[in-house]
Amino acid sequence: MQPRFIGLSTDHLNTVLHALVVSCILHALLVWGVFLDAGQSGRIDGILKRAYKCGFSKNPITVTELLTQSSTTLFRKIKYPSHTNCLSTLLPPKKSVNYSLRNCILNYKLPQCTYTNHKQSFINHCLFNMSIICQTARH
Repeated sequence: MQPRFIGLSTDHLNTVLHALVVSCILHALLVWGVFLDAGQSGRIDGILKRAYKCGFSKNPITVTELLTQSSTTLFRKIKYPSHTNCLSTLLPPKKSVNYSLRNCILNYKLPQCTYTNHKQSFINHCLFNMSIICQTARH
């Protein structure tokens, strides 16, 4: 028997979905999320889309949204000195020359990555995504 027939409201169904399904996806998404290919993320998106169509979720959710939100949140906690995080030691050194030619929140030297796996590791992935955001913001 499905929970919606038991008489749960949409708010309760949304809470159940986030507690059981989304929390399992988010558990280690920062570790393996950047290595998902289109087929794997499509399968997870299919489950989340089906949950939305059946009324278990208020809003449609995708894996890329979950990955972006969680990586942005963690990267902010690492980057800002108000948060003490053990991962802050993994950040590259800051740029010695800080030009103010454009508004950009990224002031770290970008590492040279020759291998895709190294570029997709969490810190490098966040640094490269932040640099892309800075480049697109100026256009």
